[in-house]
Amino acid sequence: MIQSDISTKIFKTLEKFLFDYGSSVFEKTAAVFLGLFLAFYTLKITWDIANKSLFKHDMKLEDLFKPIIIISFLSALLTTSYLMETWIVLPFYNLSIHLATITASLTNSLSYPASISDMLHLVDLRLNEVVFVPCDAVSKLIGWKNMYLHVGIWIIQGLYVFVWFLFLALMVEALFRFMTFFAISPLLVCSLFFPQSKQIGLAGFRSLLHGVLSFFMAGVAMGMTIAVIGVNQDLFVVNGTLSADWVFGEQYFTLILIALVSISFHLKAPKIAANLANIDDGPGAAATVAGLGTAAVMAGKGAMMGAAGKAVGLAGKAAGLGGRGLVAGAKGLHGLTSLTSGRDLYSRMTGK
Repeated sequence: MIQSDISTKIFKTLEKFLFDYGSSVFEKTAAVFLGLFLAFYTLKITWDIANKSLFKHDMKLEDLFKPIIIISFLSALLTTSYLMETWIVLPFYNLSIHLATITASLTNSLSYPASISDMLHLVDLRLNEVVFVPCDAVSKLIGWKNMYLHVGIWIIQGLYVFVWFLFLALMVEALFRFMTFFAISPLLVCSLFFPQSKQIGLAGFRSLLHGVLSFFMAGVAMGMTIAVIGVNQDLFVVNGTLSADWVFGEQYFTLILIALVSISFHLKAPKIAANLANIDDGPGAAATVAGLGTAAVMAGKGAMMGAAGKAVGLAGKAAGLGGRGLVAGAKGLHGLTSLTSGRDLYSRMTGK
């Protein structure tokens, strides 16, 4: 059973650490990027003003005021991380959290949560309510005589713990995107004002959009999961009472199918968010968790196959030794029989 507040504790701890770290990186690097921006931008506007006034003769008043406004704006924005965090990062972050909480809380029995803590608590509570608590109750009914029934229940619990890990991995991955954007935002903002580096800044803001969409898709994936389980929350009940008869029955495989669909949806969610944000993204945290799980299974399978291979090899060696023994025995028996048969036996008896 999952503790009802474990997701909240993990996420809030990471949230505080990552935002503090992003703020520290911002504070350490903002002055460097601002200085580089002022140096290159001053050269740029000096050349533009000289070119327009001396050669093109189309100098306008806005050509003087526009650089002053841009320099003043960036100097104020990059002086402290507070303005970037308050004006850009937190509004997008709060929007993504709002979208995730709406989609993850679309159930009939629980009301809409107001914060990320409430939403994560809702997920833990809902998984416990419809999966882990009934599984524990059925395990107590079974006892330890029918081990195959316990194995079936462990499979169900393992699948839904994996779903929970994938959901939390998606949330942490989206949080990491916000921290990354916050940390390198001085570079991204400064690069927007030069044609040669503009694509760097646009890519950074697309990554921020990807973070918003990742939160949203994580909420959709988990909201779908707990909503479907809520509709089928009587899967553990047989003839009106809690029973172990459902294990390896129709309800059992229905619950497994729901878990597999949820896992597939969680794995596709980052790719959908990347496509919507128009960025080329890697496998992401959820796929990494899935890959580690698959690697563990394959490692176990490989160990079993290796042990089986060694056993077969030893059996083969034993068979080879036995075969050689049989051949030697056959040769000896042939030699023994040759002494007591045919011409050899005649010569021994007659002396001829």
